[in-house]
Amino acid sequence: MLSRPARHPRIRLASLLVPVVAGVLLGATLGAPAAHAVGANPAPVTVPSLRSWQGGQGSWELAPHTRIVIAPSAVAELRTTAELLAGELDAQEGVRPRIVSGTPSTHDIGLAVGDVPGAAGREAYRLTLEGAARLTGASREGVIHGTRTLLQALRTSPRAHSVARGTATDWPLFGDRGQMLDVGRKYFPVDYLKQQIRQSAWYKLNTFHLHLSDWNGYRIESAKYPEIVAEQHYTKRELRDLEDYAERYGVTVVPEIDLPGHSVAIGNAKPELAFSCASMARPGTSWEGSDLGHWTLDYTRPATRAFARDLVAEVADIFRKSPYIHIGTDEVPLEAAQKACPELVAYQKAKGYPYVGDALVEFINDLDRTVRDHGKTTQVWQWWDYQHHPRRTDRGQRVAVEP
Repeated sequence: MLSRPARHPRIRLASLLVPVVAGVLLGATLGAPAAHAVGANPAPVTVPSLRSWQGGQGSWELAPHTRIVIAPSAVAELRTTAELLAGELDAQEGVRPRIVSGTPSTHDIGLAVGDVPGAAGREAYRLTLEGAARLTGASREGVIHGTRTLLQALRTSPRAHSVARGTATDWPLFGDRGQMLDVGRKYFPVDYLKQQIRQSAWYKLNTFHLHLSDWNGYRIESAKYPEIVAEQHYTKRELRDLEDYAERYGVTVVPEIDLPGHSVAIGNAKPELAFSCASMARPGTSWEGSDLGHWTLDYTRPATRAFARDLVAEVADIFRKSPYIHIGTDEVPLEAAQKACPELVAYQKAKGYPYVGDALVEFINDLDRTVRDHGKTTQVWQWWDYQHHPRRTDRGQRVAVEP
């Protein structure tokens, strides 16, 4: 008879995190529990709650001889996921299943990739708990989500190593679900970042947005511009390893370098790239660090454009698996400050732009071309049109906007 090991403390979202983008976490996780037939097993307690549950009778048992059985057609795709699950079951339940390929038997956990009828999207999965626990995902990511459900069901079950029988069919309501961690303003060690990735996967989030630069620190190793790098920073090897780690959990890392604002540290190291006009350099706003000078890089200068493109290229080379690079572009001083900057107004006139704000949009589109050259999609904060500032040009159609 197995005894349940001491439970780990309940996982909760860290209070230091920037709020989850657009409230997606709450919208996706706090739905009503899945309905079940009278007399049938109720749905297991999971976060997020299951979209669909058909309760059975009795329970599936995790046993000392339980195996993780991968479908022969999915061994290459699911081997890493099976190894991950085996280690987590060992840590949580004190049982480390052997991993094999074939057909699951009683007490086994079967993993497969295939169609999930009645569910939508590649992250869907179906978990059938009978004599064996059979998990089929529409993709590897769907299988990963299903393993989170199994682990949570085991953890919240009133009986050790037991889950109520039934069938869960589940899929996310939103395609992008994630959290953002600001490591630009405050450095966090790599182990903490990995813990946040595990926690994201636990709640079936699929995006980890890393805000890697801000007014007081550029946190990415740079071979071309070592002078801008903060003392506390991440090496290229650490960040590549972090992305590999996130991939194992089905989480995409979105790296952000915040340009051209929030650039005090960069401007201090390379003042020739920053605006000299006071309204852009020291805008006197409530933004932390904006009173220190060098707040905004001078995006009218060819040298600044080339510098920014080099940074984007370095980040793209580090985060080779992520489909996105976020270039920030928020909290650039507003229209009145831009009109008060002689060099910015001179650039507007030289380019024939009707509005001074067109220069910022031109900068966004210039960096977007570099991002696309590396096979990725640009993300930006929705700032270029904040307070409906007039501009003639518009950001590129492939630029993804975050409010």
